[in-house]
Amino acid sequence: MRILLVSHRSLPNHPAGTEVHTHQLAREFGRHGHDVAVFTAEKDPSRRHHSVHERRHDGVRYVELVNNLHLRSFEETYDSPAAEERFREFVRAFRPDVVHAAHLLNHSVGYAEVCERAGVPFTATLFDFWLMCPRFGQRRTPWGELCATIDLDRCVRCLASLEYRATPLERRVGGALARVRSATGLDLLPLAKRLRGRAEEGGAAPATGEGDATGFGPTREQLERRAEVVRERLVPRVRAFVAPSRFLEREFETFGVEPAKLRFLRTGIDTAPFAGFERTRDRVTRVTFVGTVVRHKGPHVLVEAFERMDPDLRGDLRLAVFGPGRHAPEYAADLERRVAALGGEWGGALDREDLPGVLARTDVLVVPSLWYENAPLVILEALATRTPFVVSDLGGMRELAEESGAGFVFPPGDADALSRRLTELSQDHAQLERASLAAPPVRTIADDARDFLALLEEGLA
Repeated sequence: MRILLVSHRSLPNHPAGTEVHTHQLAREFGRHGHDVAVFTAEKDPSRRHHSVHERRHDGVRYVELVNNLHLRSFEETYDSPAAEERFREFVRAFRPDVVHAAHLLNHSVGYAEVCERAGVPFTATLFDFWLMCPRFGQRRTPWGELCATIDLDRCVRCLASLEYRATPLERRVGGALARVRSATGLDLLPLAKRLRGRAEEGGAAPATGEGDATGFGPTREQLERRAEVVRERLVPRVRAFVAPSRFLEREFETFGVEPAKLRFLRTGIDTAPFAGFERTRDRVTRVTFVGTVVRHKGPHVLVEAFERMDPDLRGDLRLAVFGPGRHAPEYAADLERRVAALGGEWGGALDREDLPGVLARTDVLVVPSLWYENAPLVILEALATRTPFVVSDLGGMRELAEESGAGFVFPPGDADALSRRLTELSQDHAQLERASLAAPPVRTIADDARDFLALLEEGLA
């Protein structure tokens, strides 16, 4: 079978859950003898906007659409004729039997129409809420309010300042870089980034001037139109949606997806790195955060929980924080300083091959996310290693804690409650031992490949 996967970003530059799962699934399909490609997107100012380039990573073929956010309207954030044309060209060249989308951010909802016209079944996984929430599918406002329901008036306020597109200055600089690379093959982007960083450190970042605003400030009518396009042009053309959590499955039923199209399927992971896993022992309870160091992931809640502990009790615990901080450098720098003041470990970005070693030195994994996480990969990896975890009482995180018996919950954002929970666990290791023993077997990426192939073959039939 010739299988085309679609993802909004990809490895190695973006090692988050959706990207990791898409890569592992593509690799597993390849092991079964299928011809697989991943159509992905990447922001690269040194290349021409909407150009397409091929590369391979870890044996997987990636076809990369350059999306430098040179957008003329809010509508182009989800409905891009230019992206559809590049996708159509590759579909004609690759001639896939089936297409499965892991994410359509940075692409276009019109991909499903391209597949319909080509007679190719189109399925999708719902990793977050992007189809109903334009703010990266997080359903969380910049002022920290969770969106239990979609309120378009609140959406207007939320999106008023969101930077969707490149500024005119960024376009001019990017165009120059792209022309140099096209003519000489020389990629000056790394140098440009270093020079920009030095300018900003010295307080000399160039002023972009009037008219360089990057937000669109969509109106209520534009948001209504977005929802209408998703419901009328995309949803009817998707043969099946995979929902990795019951919570997300229910939310999309409410959004208007037919229940018959929704398939609940827990995400599978590559368990090979955890073969022979053994936890080391220590006199203290080792508490670890692993994830992208950005505010909506909540690492500051964990750090604050440690800061609020009685210093005498804090001596029974040790804090470690791992994750890339480049997305929010000021936020990450502040946390790094505070972790150091607590005598904790700041591990920075973590290579995937190092994760088993980190979990082996972890007694409690903390996932303090402040949005409706679906089924975070790191929790599934904790289950694979029988690592007890403490998570925010939200969405798919709560679901995994309750379903497995290996997790504990605390009110989202409540550093005092998290502090009490961690102190309690450090003083009662029997709770941690029971949670570890309760951890059920996880689905593997091989299980996923088998079930996805059955789904894709059903689409073909």
